[in-house]
Amino acid sequence: MMSIEQLLDCMELCGQPACEVVLSGTNTISKRTPAFVALMQEWANVVDEANICEAVQQALNSAPPESSKITNHQGNIKVSQPDWECIVIPADDTAIAVFPMQGNLHFNTDNVFRSIAENSPDIISRFDKNLRHIYVNQAIAAATDLSADDFMGKDHFELGMPTELSESWREVYQKVFQTGLEGSKEFDFPTPMGVRHYISRVVPEFDEQGNVHTILSFARDITERRRLEQKLQVMAETDSLTGLYNRRQFIRRADREINRARRYSNEFSILLIDIDNFKNINDQFGHAAGDQALRLISEVLRQETRATDFSGRLGGDEFCHAIINAAKDEAKQLAERMCRRINQINQIENNQVQISASIGLATLSTEDSDVLSIIKRADGLMYQAKSNGKNQVVMLAS
Repeated sequence: MMSIEQLLDCMELCGQPACEVVLSGTNTISKRTPAFVALMQEWANVVDEANICEAVQQALNSAPPESSKITNHQGNIKVSQPDWECIVIPADDTAIAVFPMQGNLHFNTDNVFRSIAENSPDIISRFDKNLRHIYVNQAIAAATDLSADDFMGKDHFELGMPTELSESWREVYQKVFQTGLEGSKEFDFPTPMGVRHYISRVVPEFDEQGNVHTILSFARDITERRRLEQKLQVMAETDSLTGLYNRRQFIRRADREINRARRYSNEFSILLIDIDNFKNINDQFGHAAGDQALRLISEVLRQETRATDFSGRLGGDEFCHAIINAAKDEAKQLAERMCRRINQINQIENNQVQISASIGLATLSTEDSDVLSIIKRADGLMYQAKSNGKNQVVMLAS
């Protein structure tokens, strides 16, 4: 039998206006679905929550004796007034009011569930203790090319679902049966429309003795939401012009790498790369040309980046490159190769240019508290490179 919470959750998922009325000396509404809140706004001049509470209590008081004693949400009572009506599902100390309801008024909660579930875009399934489907709504057809009837009496393995995914579902479902607690899972699923990302919520259903006898699974396709989240994550972490890490993300990841380097006694180096005479490019050819130069330089960094390394744009024409677990001589060779590659950029937007970079190379020492201290030291070495004539790499002598 579904609990009050499960029934309200189901109604919320499907956009059904419903609320829970606490039956006490002063009747109040304790829980509301978003659709109910919207309905109250629409009906602002017709009925308020106090009217609903009063009507629900009157309906329960006037119900036939055999109905007024019904518990566990069995049985229904119609509340009707000239401009609105609802169905009341009574429980021990509360009642659910469902708006608006039409048609046959003599239905039980399973019928309420089925009516809501069949019209839900989410995949709703009910499983027995053997984890076989005893109900699945029509939304399953769009995700699998199988009909709801194809699922009846079968578990995921018998249906030929992906083995690894079926095993993870079984683990979640068995835990809900064993503990009586809700479970959840996010997963990718190959559908006829391509791989989609779902989030599922699994809730227990209890018998009269309080034992879990079935479970309900609600699976919602959140692919578009996940894509938006990933897009926002990328926007939060990367420089919009170059596609490299932005300053904040570069420092965050570099600090993690420093902790790892200390834990495993690995090398860690920072290249501070500043473009020589960059202002001249903007002044002579315009900012669009300057932006193109920055993109070309970032492409050099990407091409010269090993699988373990990463780059970031700290701001303006200043870049930073982290070299993970490479000896000082290897790090200097990489820096000098980058310097040569940048110096080979000679055309921007059909304009002949000569680009070069001054690079400071600093390595992790025991005195460094975080990556900012290494960047500061690399910055000083970069200015030495500029003082020495630019277009070169400077590092501290061993």
